[in-house]
Amino acid sequence: MRFLPLIGVLLFVSCAKNQRNGTALAEIGEINIVHQDSLNLTKLNSVIADNPISGEALFKRAKIFHKLGRHQEALKDVEQASGLEPNNQQLTFLKSQILFKLNQLKESVLTAELAAGAGLESPLFYTHLSKLYLEVDSLNLASQYIDEALKVMPENAEALRIKGSWFLKKDSLGAAVNVLQQALLLDKANPESYDYLAKAYLKSDGRLDSAVQVTERGFLQEGSDENIGLWHNRGKIMERLGKQDSALRVYNKVLEISPKASFVNGDIANIYMQYGNFTKAFETFQLAIDKSSKEKSIYLRAGYCLERLQRYKQAQELYLKAQRVFPGDEDFETSYQRMTSLVERIYRSVDI
Repeated sequence: MRFLPLIGVLLFVSCAKNQRNGTALAEIGEINIVHQDSLNLTKLNSVIADNPISGEALFKRAKIFHKLGRHQEALKDVEQASGLEPNNQQLTFLKSQILFKLNQLKESVLTAELAAGAGLESPLFYTHLSKLYLEVDSLNLASQYIDEALKVMPENAEALRIKGSWFLKKDSLGAAVNVLQQALLLDKANPESYDYLAKAYLKSDGRLDSAVQVTERGFLQEGSDENIGLWHNRGKIMERLGKQDSALRVYNKVLEISPKASFVNGDIANIYMQYGNFTKAFETFQLAIDKSSKEKSIYLRAGYCLERLQRYKQAQELYLKAQRVFPGDEDFETSYQRMTSLVERIYRSVDI
């Protein structure tokens, strides 16, 4: 079954180890343990030094770099390999995954669309597309893709994580927890399994203790130090415990790992708002907007801060900008008209 993705709509992509019916399924380009020695980085470095246009060696090294979290090096290799093999769909898929990890979201979208346009069809790619649609709240398409993927690989941990996230978007918290618990059992070494399940617990009433336990178990896994999802969960936990200063430190850690993570700027700004520091809150919301945040609440809260600061003309301009980002949105239209009327009254009173 194939669905046609909408160009320019997709956002985000992630992929992880996969399983089907209890047997490991290699994702695109996954390293075969039997041939681990032949794919050793040192050996690949030698191969590439002797033959810089070896597309296969560049692809294998990019995959290893990607798994090790060395995404900039992975991107360099995969781009060089793609130049040698421009029609290789596996390279295109891998590049999209790497770009996502680097938070280059627009570029990841375009790359994923290239793979889709080239006719790439696989349950892994369906999982990939489902996550993209999920991130832009195209829940029907996300559901179609992930259900197709799960028909082929019902015990694929990444597909189950995406299905669990879909349930979270639908506020089906019980179903989300059940699916994400299953995903964790299938992929206990992956920090993402703990990240997703902890997020479900954080949304569930009375499950904060479970969220704490799962998050901290996640930090015991290899590679967890760079997992911004786990760090973000820890920050949310600190907030729920009333430890705002600790939460700020954790959120800044997320930005240290991933400077383009605009959603964290919103969390930081919210804490400044709680402190009544609307100047600092607005500046932090503005950072999220500058990172091309498409989150409506970021604009609304930034405008609120400007109004509290009595910077009405600037608030008017912000709401006008928001209308271009969210065309037809009644909240921004109403806010813009309200600020326009207020600014006109202020100017008239000055003239008088």
